[in-house]
Amino acid sequence: MLDRTDSHTSPTAGRLRLLMDSSHRAAFWPRDATTDYFATGTTALNDGGAHQIVAQRRGSNLELHVDGRLEETVAITAGGNFSNTLASLFVGIRQDLASQWFVGNLGMLRLSATSLSAAQIARMYRDEAPLFNAGAK
Repeated sequence: MLDRTDSHTSPTAGRLRLLMDSSHRAAFWPRDATTDYFATGTTALNDGGAHQIVAQRRGSNLELHVDGRLEETVAITAGGNFSNTLASLFVGIRQDLASQWFVGNLGMLRLSATSLSAAQIARMYRDEAPLFNAGAK
């Protein structure tokens, strides 16, 4: 769904990925030059419905929320530098493997310089879920 990389040429460069794994679950995958970190959701996303996915770093933890609920927290030490302003962001396709693209719909994409609280994420889901109902205005 999203691929953010510090370098277009180095396979060991820092990167952040938000993708759907082979079991159709959200997976948040940052890496630094030496370590990969994974936070994987538990909710299957291939049910035909709309889903809210929030992937964020809060201090030394990765958090993955699906539909307003925290599904996994993973401690990290150095990976996932979110502050490189020269990094490239790709939406819907992997930077290093153009044959792998996201098949689906993305709506209401947000990027933020700050982390949201669990209560803020749950409230955002409750408030916005009706917008994805058939005929919503």
